[in-house]
Amino acid sequence: MLNTWWIRTKGTIALEEAARRAPIFMRPLFSFYYDETIDREIDLGAVQATDRVLFIGGGPYPYSAMRIAEQTGASVDIVDNDAMAVEKGSRVIASHPLADRMTMKRGDGTTSDASSYDVVFIARQAQPHVDIMERIWQTAGRGTRVIVRQEHVFQQLTSKFTNYVQVTFRNGERAETSRFANNSLLFVK
Repeated sequence: MLNTWWIRTKGTIALEEAARRAPIFMRPLFSFYYDETIDREIDLGAVQATDRVLFIGGGPYPYSAMRIAEQTGASVDIVDNDAMAVEKGSRVIASHPLADRMTMKRGDGTTSDASSYDVVFIARQAQPHVDIMERIWQTAGRGTRVIVRQEHVFQQLTSKFTNYVQVTFRNGERAETSRFANNSLLFVK
């Protein structure tokens, strides 16, 4: 069976690397490809300038996280478990006009602490979604908004409907979607 997640992840990484090397040419492509999705996710999570945002899975060209900072003015901390992606992504951020509102560090979504964040974004290529969600749910404060850009596998956990997903964690605690927009799901703790 064809592993579409692997293909999409490797494709995204290749595009991000090209964008990092030639941002003047690739940024319009990223804008065309991602802006509508990111803007929907910003609306979905009602992200505001006063929010602290954690973005898990930034990659070497953290376009989604940069767009969130640009559109909302929110402070965005970006985490990626690939040291090379963090090194490259940090250079991209350093040259960004809103560099003072963004940080990038190496970390793993399955060990990230969401206690100081108002909004958490989990990128599609940040895997495994359920384990990352469980960790975020354990550490997030009440009212924290978690937006998951899902892969088709995530839908199959407990629901055949794209607008409702219920996740049951190992400790028995449950999270269910509050709203959705296409392949992006909103969970509110």
